[in-house]
Amino acid sequence: MSLAVNGQKVTPHIDKGYAVINRKWQAGDRIDLVLPMQVQRVTADPKIAADRGLEALRYGPLIYNVDGRSILPWPTRLAGGHWRRCGGPMSFTA
Repeated sequence: MSLAVNGQKVTPHIDKGYAVINRKWQAGDRIDLVLPMQVQRVTADPKIAADRGLEALRYGPLIYNVDGRSILPWPTRLAGGHWRRCGGPMSFTA
């Protein structure tokens, strides 16, 4: 985790999971928070027949679902891997 206020790196006090910054705040102050996240492959629950064998990509709070029938015609880079067309559904190479 990286945290900066007005471009200056700060090390906050962590209290019950919250980053605490004690300072006199002014209008226009800017907080930049960078959370390291990695792409994770999420497999659907096999107990749900309609979803069996399906996968999605999770990046932090975002879930990317791709339907092979609506495939993009161009490759897209994503976190060190890439999507590519393989004559069928898209595949992800990490």
